Amino acid sequence: MSYRVRSAAILRTILAATVALSIACSDSPTAVIPPDPVDDVPDAGAMDVKPIDAPVADATLDRADVRRLRDSDGRCTTSDDCIDVGDTPVCNPATGMCVRCSAADDRCPADEHCDDAAHLCVPGCRSDKGCGIATGDAGRSLYCNVATRACVACLRDEHCTRGYCENGGCVPWCEPDRGCGPSQTCCTRTCADLMTNPTHCGACGASCTAGPHALPACTRGACTQRCETGFADCNASAADGCEVATGTDAMNCGACGTACPPSANASPACVAGECAVTCEMFFADCNGRSDDGCEVDTRITAAHCGACGAACAVVANGTPVCARGACMALCDGPFADCNGRVGDGCEVDTRVSATNCGACGSPCPARPNATSSCSAAACQFMCNAGFADCNNNPADGCEVDTRTSATRCGSCSTVCPAGANAVPLCVAGACSVSCGAGFANCNLRTDDGCEIDTRASRINCGACGAICSARANATAACAAGLCGQTCIAPFADCNGRSDDGCEASVTNDVANCGACGRSCGFLQGCVASDCSYVGLVAYWPFDGTGSDVVGSLSLRLNGGIGFSGGLFGQSLNFPNDASRFADRTINDASLEFGFGDFTIQVWAIFNGSTNQQMLFERWGAAGPGWTLSRLSDGSLQWNSSPSAVLTTAPLAITARVWHQLIVRRRGSSFALFYDGVSAAMVTTATAIPSSLRPLIVGRQYNGQLPLDGRLDELAVWSRALTDAEITGIYNGGAGRSVIP
Repeated sequence: MSYRVRSAAILRTILAATVALSIACSDSPTAVIPPDPVDDVPDAGAMDVKPIDAPVADATLDRADVRRLRDSDGRCTTSDDCIDVGDTPVCNPATGMCVRCSAADDRCPADEHCDDAAHLCVPGCRSDKGCGIATGDAGRSLYCNVATRACVACLRDEHCTRGYCENGGCVPWCEPDRGCGPSQTCCTRTCADLMTNPTHCGACGASCTAGPHALPACTRGACTQRCETGFADCNASAADGCEVATGTDAMNCGACGTACPPSANASPACVAGECAVTCEMFFADCNGRSDDGCEVDTRITAAHCGACGAACAVVANGTPVCARGACMALCDGPFADCNGRVGDGCEVDTRVSATNCGACGSPCPARPNATSSCSAAACQFMCNAGFADCNNNPADGCEVDTRTSATRCGSCSTVCPAGANAVPLCVAGACSVSCGAGFANCNLRTDDGCEIDTRASRINCGACGAICSARANATAACAAGLCGQTCIAPFADCNGRSDDGCEASVTNDVANCGACGRSCGFLQGCVASDCSYVGLVAYWPFDGTGSDVVGSLSLRLNGGIGFSGGLFGQSLNFPNDASRFADRTINDASLEFGFGDFTIQVWAIFNGSTNQQMLFERWGAAGPGWTLSRLSDGSLQWNSSPSAVLTTAPLAITARVWHQLIVRRRGSSFALFYDGVSAAMVTTATAIPSSLRPLIVGRQYNGQLPLDGRLDELAVWSRALTDAEITGIYNGGAGRSVIP
């Protein structure tokens, strides 16, 4: 624990030794001994003393033994509680928190001090030690002014070797034994030149004074005065100082005695020490010369109307003039300034202006259905288009609408005639007729009235020129002014539109099969007005039997082959046993494809065997026919050699998952589809050879290549399914039954 040295005797002994050393090493005989030292806490009269660590009373007592423990809640009460907290060694009792410093316990470096609000060290000296090695008067160290936290040369007079301390700096003075330089005298501790110093002019304390707008001065030891800028002492009297402002005084303009002369239409004036003029009202000095005064009368001068340079602009149809300081227009002949704006001159020609006919403010009166005008300064009117003055009375203007009057149609003398089945009309100034209900004037003649009965005319049905045309597959007629049609069998008007006649053939339209709105289902066609599965030769769903549900090609089940769960219902299960298969007992001509289009579909599950496996075939001992098999490398192959052989690339066939397999011929193009996507294609115009052997499912004809898996939904079409139909059957992998 540290203690401060308080003994003045000890400090004086140290200082005396310091002075003795200073005298021995210095040419100056003068030594200044400061007053008694105080502690390290800075104030306006303190000299700093470095704290000295006092020995601990018991050297064996460890610091931790005397440290007071913190409260149970972790709050400090004294700085001893914060010794082991690192950069926050001081306790703030108000908050119970350990902080960097406080005003009561300032542990900041000497060149910093504690901001008690933030409890942080900030720049600014804390004590004299914080003023570093900078030196002030006579090489002495600087002092810390704790009020401003600035290092200064002195805090009080004794800190200055010569002079006194003022605002932190030493001000030199003189003493009787400390003389001044040549030609100077010591006056009240201040060296002064009695020949030039206005405070000590001729003698110490002889202070000079000055009058208004003057500054005191001392010249050769005698008091004088010096005028402020812009002022002069024109009466040579020091009593009133520099009484004349030469910048504005017209009698002393710029200098004493310089009077500004009078001028025409003006009063003399002084501006910034130069003669000028102040013009009388309505006059102006437009040429900038004071010798001819204010030469322009701005009330009447068109070139300077109201102000210098404000020239009146050229006036359209007139001459510019200035009156009472405002520009006006003197109009030529029949022209007039009716809007009172000189900017557009004399804008009105009163000879032709309908609103100012003959004079401003003389408008021509409005007439019904007519336009008023002015000609040779006299009002006239002209009928608007479609109107006429048939009674020659200007008071009611143009009283007749010749566009609609049947007795004055187009002119005052034209009367429209009446006709059969009609009422006379005037339309757009031309005679017409208003036809009775169901009649029309189709020849556009008024003499025969409305000659056509539009209720029954097939060439003017409901309106002139509305011809009831015979539409496709129908006959035309007109009834009650409406065109109609009668469909010719087997056609029908299913869309309700007459423009395309009877557009639907109910014998073969899949959307209107047998009747309008009767739509055939997926994969169906319309044949003889009945929905059917067009081209579906055979369909084996394998739901517990080998029956063909659309024809007579039922399969024989051999070797006790059984059924398992299928994509829909059940499926035929082939356990990799050549004795278990299905076949037709006879050769079927409907399965001979030759040059024709066809489609074969089947859904298959493979159990994982990598052997070559036959799904189905119509093959002979020596060839021709067709087969679909899975090869040992995982590829699929359709073989109808020499017509076509399609082999896919090896496929990543997922075992025990249903996959769709389709073979299609369309024209000369063969395609093998796997899961709805074409996996192999070939083009050939060669017919598929005939075979004498029946269809076999699940193995080869010779008892080899048995299938290890299941088959479902085997179907054969004598037509090529479209890509959309194939995609629809695949149905994203979920499948769609051929016949629901």
